[in-house]
Amino acid sequence: MRTLVFVSIIMTVVSVLPSMIFIGYAIPFADTSIFTYHGEGGTNWDMLLTWVLWLYSGTFNMGSIAGEVENPQRTYLIASLLLLVLDIIFINFLPLWLSLSVDAERKNYTSGHFAVLGGELAGQWLVILMAIGAQVSQIGLYNSVSIASDRYLSHFLFEDDRPRFSIPFLSQNSYLLKRGTAGVPPLVILINSAVNLVLVWMPITATLNVGMALVSVCILLLVVAYIQLKLYRSDLKRDWELPGGVFGAAVVAAPCAILSILNIGLGFANTEGDIVPTKIVFLVAAVSVGLFVHGIYVCSRSQDKGAFAYPTVTA
Repeated sequence: MRTLVFVSIIMTVVSVLPSMIFIGYAIPFADTSIFTYHGEGGTNWDMLLTWVLWLYSGTFNMGSIAGEVENPQRTYLIASLLLLVLDIIFINFLPLWLSLSVDAERKNYTSGHFAVLGGELAGQWLVILMAIGAQVSQIGLYNSVSIASDRYLSHFLFEDDRPRFSIPFLSQNSYLLKRGTAGVPPLVILINSAVNLVLVWMPITATLNVGMALVSVCILLLVVAYIQLKLYRSDLKRDWELPGGVFGAAVVAAPCAILSILNIGLGFANTEGDIVPTKIVFLVAAVSVGLFVHGIYVCSRSQDKGAFAYPTVTA
């Protein structure tokens, strides 16, 4: 655990340091008039909201560490608020504001322009440092997302280290079906990696759009589940509990639900003629597949344990 914490700290420093250096070099060019600047063209609200969701989507997993700290009811709340404020100011707001202060032409902002501005202000060494920081950040992001998705897929395919379904060409004792040191069977890692190898060839904008549309649906499901747990299972023991009861939960969950609904709604509204946007096609297809897979899961549960029924609770 100490090694993991040490590596995480090093990766965080390497990822954040280039932005801090850029802020230091760009702060003399800070221009408040940029807030009222209107360039050519309108605002793509659909893409803007998609990027906002992507920038803060990592915060959805922060709740999983509540049980890892001492006195989580106090420590976790303070750490979360502090991290969120620092993230907004030093990772998103200041770099964006100062970048626009140095170069206000939106047409110049293609992939890598942030590093170009850093090179103009400080030199080629900052460009290299930004490239290293970006790669380290992506490695950390990919690693965390892969670990989570591996476990989701493992839960669906396996129960108590046994496959839920018969898998062709593989026996029950196959190495690919054994849970190893990674915590999931190698077959799950291979399936996840194969899907990633296909997705990596998609344009980043399309991948981001489709991914955040699916995340929006997941957020809505999480919000509904969260409110229901607060209403009907308030007796469950939690490492950390949001103050304010059901009302506090609703206040915190409402912005997440509203942003998700807006993101999905703007996707339907952002049409070109009679063509439905690609992300909506993928969204409908993914939800349909999800419902089908959930049906298979319910059927497998009913066959193993008799008639399947969702747990019922009374208020």
